[in-house]
Amino acid sequence: MPLAPATKRRHLPSKGVAATQVSTLTPIPAPIGGINYRDNIMVMPPQDAVSLTDVLCRTNGVELRPGWREHVTGLSQAGNTNVSTLLPYIDKSSAANNKLFAALGTSIYDVTASTGSPGAAVQVTAASNGIWSHTMFSNTADGVFLCLVNNGGGYYTFNTVAGWQVRTLTGGPANINNITSITAMKGRLWFTFEGDSSFYYLAIGAVTGALSAFALGPWLKHGGALAACTTWTQDGGTDIRDFPVFIGSQGDVIVYDGFDPSSAATWSQVGAWYIGRVPVNDKFHTRVGADTFVLSEQGIVPLSMLVGGRWTESVQNNPITSKIQNGLIPEVSGSLSTLSWELQVLPKLDSFMIKQPVTTNGTHRQWMRSLTTGAWSLFNGIEMLSTVLFDGTFYFGRSDGIIGVGLEEGFDTDHQLLAGTAGAVIEGDSQPAFIPYGTSGQLKTFHAARMIFVTTSAPSVAVQMNTQFNTDAIPGSPAFVPGGGARWDAAFWNQAFWAGSSSTFEVWAGLVGVGYFGSLRTKVRGLPGTSWSGAHVLHEPGGMM
Repeated sequence: MPLAPATKRRHLPSKGVAATQVSTLTPIPAPIGGINYRDNIMVMPPQDAVSLTDVLCRTNGVELRPGWREHVTGLSQAGNTNVSTLLPYIDKSSAANNKLFAALGTSIYDVTASTGSPGAAVQVTAASNGIWSHTMFSNTADGVFLCLVNNGGGYYTFNTVAGWQVRTLTGGPANINNITSITAMKGRLWFTFEGDSSFYYLAIGAVTGALSAFALGPWLKHGGALAACTTWTQDGGTDIRDFPVFIGSQGDVIVYDGFDPSSAATWSQVGAWYIGRVPVNDKFHTRVGADTFVLSEQGIVPLSMLVGGRWTESVQNNPITSKIQNGLIPEVSGSLSTLSWELQVLPKLDSFMIKQPVTTNGTHRQWMRSLTTGAWSLFNGIEMLSTVLFDGTFYFGRSDGIIGVGLEEGFDTDHQLLAGTAGAVIEGDSQPAFIPYGTSGQLKTFHAARMIFVTTSAPSVAVQMNTQFNTDAIPGSPAFVPGGGARWDAAFWNQAFWAGSSSTFEVWAGLVGVGYFGSLRTKVRGLPGTSWSGAHVLHEPGGMM
């Protein structure tokens, strides 16, 4: 067959072909699981955090903490401006009689009223550090007392009828004025003394008088002195019982059942345990619900687990502090003799606080645990020498003669002045867990993130993508001006909202970064309660490298 010449064809314009989508949008949750110093950084749950400061972990997001304002200023005693102890007096007959006192050096001031200057000072014969252990106690004959002791200054009481009184104790140790703690339990007052392994107690209902002693030296197997007395409550199903608990400075915990140590018929030992050394001052333990938490070198020890045989020294099995153990324990061990570690429950924040002494580099830090979720975060930069709950409100003393009040709704900035001038805007900083954004062996290029917030006023946000397990902080701070108006190029058309109501804000932020793993570091400035709910991250997968 002969070859025929090729037929010329008319070229038609090619049809457009849609480009293949190469970018991926991945949702990431807010780090509501809290700080995690326990798990390997490559397998950490995505809802946990590498870093989390000045926010609270809630069920639907992480929200900016509240601020605080001045309550009283100008406290000073012979040049000493350290507000070392706050002392609440709560009367059973009338709330009008309630008082808040502040101890500085050898003086105690009435700071109940929020004014520019404190009330009259009471001069007491106390050690110069102003550190007092205190408890409320009442009896039918004399009424309600604030009972307080000082290591070097002895024993005082206050009530609205008799005022301040120096109390004399007899029958105690030779160092009768060196009292380290006082506790009310089982209808009587109990005391510990410096360098003494015995506890001492008064008769039932007595505020002063002769002390009786009970030696615990044989049960302090790790040595040291008795540091504190407290109680632990057990719900046995048919009844609720309070057990006296005695804690040694080196970590021995001895639990008894009964109310009268002088009678074998009404006093018996439940058992003895070891939890590691405890800090100085007797504020290293507190009641949380029906349980008692104790801070030691092993973290927070719930006495219910200790006495119930469910406690273990293993970090993995500490249900309270397991995730922060690797960060908390070095801090506790390195400052056992530094004043002062304190435990506090803040009901209005739904939180449990560990107040840490100022660190060696001058950092003020509080470890915050959500009572609902159990997640931990950190507060940084709020100086607290002493803390107290008074009439349900949180107060704290500082080293500059100021008593602060707040950390609850209505306090929008830090260090608001008595005159009403606003203070510093609250700034939260968070870095969630590193995640592979698909396949861990594949490089990704990160382009942008859509940040989602629920709040009453649009926050200011700075975002960066940290890759390859980098934890670099975001330099500087985003500017924030409170207000509920829409923002150009960030607000949504036809979605205005009434002032004061919560609304959803979505903010796109450009990202730069290439890596196998990524973590969205976020810095937020805004009103307290501003909640970061999560984000969508736009990234482009690359080849296997």
